[in-house]
Amino acid sequence: MTIEHPPRPEMSLVLKDARAGARERGLPVLSASFGTEPTVIFVSAQVGLGEALDVARAMNAPFISIDATEFSFEDFISEVSEENESAALEPEVKGYKKYDGELDGVYVRWVAAGESFLYMATPEWCDRIGELQGQQEERDRENRSRDVAAMWARRRELAEEIEALPAVRGIGTRGRKALATRLAGGLLKEDDDPGLVLGAVRDAVELAGVNAIGAYAEIESDLVVVARNLIETDGWQSVWRTPDRIAAAKAFLLSSTNGYAPTAALSEQLRRLAEDEARLKPKMPPRYLRLGTNTQPSS
Repeated sequence: MTIEHPPRPEMSLVLKDARAGARERGLPVLSASFGTEPTVIFVSAQVGLGEALDVARAMNAPFISIDATEFSFEDFISEVSEENESAALEPEVKGYKKYDGELDGVYVRWVAAGESFLYMATPEWCDRIGELQGQQEERDRENRSRDVAAMWARRRELAEEIEALPAVRGIGTRGRKALATRLAGGLLKEDDDPGLVLGAVRDAVELAGVNAIGAYAEIESDLVVVARNLIETDGWQSVWRTPDRIAAAKAFLLSSTNGYAPTAALSEQLRRLAEDEARLKPKMPPRYLRLGTNTQPSS
């Protein structure tokens, strides 16, 4: 069930009634500043002014303070524009100019029994201002949420682009971050925030590390088979020196893992296994000439 409240009186009448009500109840009215926030608040839409003044008298309040504030359209527009420039141009917002200089609040305060009390009355048109500001705050929150989501999406996209660079994948973990930082600038778009690079590089380095671990877990699970495949390559068969064979093993691992750099220890381990497998590989029988013929071996 909806409870209907009578229309609120003009604030000038509320101010007049507050002063008159205080005199009728013998409550002194003094200008005062209160150092604490009110612990009890009465709102005019729920509690009448006379009821609030009766509470002050019943609690033997030594005095009450009555204040009123004026609505400033200029301040209102400035506040709205600060939150959203386009909102200040909306017809409903501009319509509040007619209230410029009118009272937008009457406040009665007192202290009794160790508690601070406040009675506040505001005009109905002020409620709509609060609704407008609330709607604007909601739109601002939604816009910020979209901006944050877009920022994270772009950061993830940039991190994936950085991680996909062959140079970033192909360098060891120690130098990867520094290299990724140098190369990331070339991937930025015109509207990208330069501050995006730091987070994207961190994500790219982490992503490269995770991907490399996954790729080499599969490689190391059957390194003997990898060694057998290595010795069949031209890159292996064309070199004999140990450093060259380590380089051939590293190159083979790079090509087998989409470019992720192996550790020096793994490249050396693969080189040793490849050499062992090469020694165990059956040799092709040598070509020979039949006795008593001049037939040359076919080429």
